[in-house]
Amino acid sequence: MLVNFYDAKVNITGVYLVNITLSLYPGNEPSGLPNVFIPLFVNGSFDYNYSYVILNPQVDSFTSHVNLPNGTYRVLAQIFEEGGGLDEFWYANEPATRDILLYYNGLLASVIPPYETVYTGGIDLFWWKPMPSINTLVFHTPYQADLTPFLALGDRANLTVSVSNLNTALQINHSPSFDWDLSGFLMLWVNKSDPLLSGNLTMAYSRFLDSSPIFEAGFSGVHYQEGGSYLLKYSSTLQYQNGEVTSTVVQEGNFYSSQSFNNIYEFAYLDEKFNELAIESGLYSSYLDLSGNFPVTLQISSFSSPITPTDVIPYNLSYSQNGSINLGVRYTYVSSFNGHILNQSLNETLTSVGGFSGIIEVINSYGGAVLVKLTSNNALTQKQLNFSYQTSGQQGFEERFLATSGQNSSVNLTGYYLKIERIFTVLPPLTSSASTGTHQLVYRQGTQVEFPHHLRYLPQRPHSSPSWIDNSFYFFLQFECTLSLTR
Repeated sequence: MLVNFYDAKVNITGVYLVNITLSLYPGNEPSGLPNVFIPLFVNGSFDYNYSYVILNPQVDSFTSHVNLPNGTYRVLAQIFEEGGGLDEFWYANEPATRDILLYYNGLLASVIPPYETVYTGGIDLFWWKPMPSINTLVFHTPYQADLTPFLALGDRANLTVSVSNLNTALQINHSPSFDWDLSGFLMLWVNKSDPLLSGNLTMAYSRFLDSSPIFEAGFSGVHYQEGGSYLLKYSSTLQYQNGEVTSTVVQEGNFYSSQSFNNIYEFAYLDEKFNELAIESGLYSSYLDLSGNFPVTLQISSFSSPITPTDVIPYNLSYSQNGSINLGVRYTYVSSFNGHILNQSLNETLTSVGGFSGIIEVINSYGGAVLVKLTSNNALTQKQLNFSYQTSGQQGFEERFLATSGQNSSVNLTGYYLKIERIFTVLPPLTSSASTGTHQLVYRQGTQVEFPHHLRYLPQRPHSSPSWIDNSFYFFLQFECTLSLTR
């Protein structure tokens, strides 16, 4: 379902034209695929019987009531998200940190870091012609949250989703127009002939810390900082008719934002680091190791002058801006189910620089605008990607991509490509021996240490030390042990 939002006052309408091609490839079905799917957030904001909810400071949570079929032995949630309204560029707002919080029967089950999507009209219209930003044209790669330990709570699940800092944004900016579009579903592994008899949640620990916004006045303007961290640990023992499953999930991450701004200039930086480790053993064996970070740096100088009265929407402004943005997505994804292994890694970066000037028309209360007249235009955008995909039993591949595009005209607005390079390399299938290093990584990352509550513990030190944590405590511990493994 594609909802068509438009603004009739300025003749902005839209009709979707979609062509869908389905390609079927012969081959053996991979092992360990889910066999039941349950959509989340159905009729959350629109009565169209599909999975979609919009959260804002006035409606800041939504709960899906789910009945799980008996015999469910593994559960993963896939969550899709994107910011809208004033939170289209949430990483340049105050507060600038957001996390999607997923609760399972009242317990904080997963913290999902959102990606900084830039739409084709975002920040600078012409940075993205002809090449869009990262993940612009997709509801980007979802975050997988392993919820298997919570099967110990029974077959009725209340899954609640919320977004951090929405109410703080309302208090600071006195506007409710901070919107988040969410969708998602549950993937279930179900064996109806092997029902769940009992379950015991043996570990349930969650900690989510946020410093709240910190403002400081300076000679050049206002300086803002905010950061935090989280740690979740859940483990359970599930007793089925045919045997037992032990499930453990550990999730940790941290985030930091810094800004400097005045009436004509803004600098904004944000990075989110995350890691999720899930291990199941017993009737089946599986693990999931997902880690990465989403860095973004934005610099914008702009000037506007009203042409028509600003108390009536729409109104016109004479406008000029210049700036740059650097953003990326870096992650590694390793999963295994009963010996079938999947490895993925992605490192994608984008840099764009330039500006434009002309007349814009503001079409809504939170500053959305369309370009009426263009007087100057220049931009240079470069995107790089390194991606690898390997799995058991079949050839994988590595992709390398580089493209550079430009703008230098106020008449020809489509832009042009200066360079496009794309290289694919075949990779051999993964074998059991190829996963040895991955297993070592999994056990090393799975080691968790509890510190007294009066000490501040951050799982990872940022590459550059922000001033707000210069005096924090950091612990670097090394353990040596001998493992005796039997099958």
